[in-house]
Amino acid sequence: MSEKEETFIHRENPPSLSIGFRVGMINKDICIIDFLDSPDEGVLKAFSAIMLTKDGAKDLIKQLNQFIDEE
Repeated sequence: MSEKEETFIHRENPPSLSIGFRVGMINKDICIIDFLDSPDEGVLKAFSAIMLTKDGAKDLIKQLNQFIDEE
């Protein structure tokens, strides 16, 4: 039996902690999630964003639910 070889995916930037996010849709086919930060009082900026298809969003929901339900 052969073992499945794992591929390491290098992360270009370190993980960051977002204070919040906002979600928008384009033509009901693409979802954009902006990750928000507040570097100074009264300042809110979107420091990163991702775009998801409906299938990608469903997969994200599934994985987040697994994370939430872990004990």
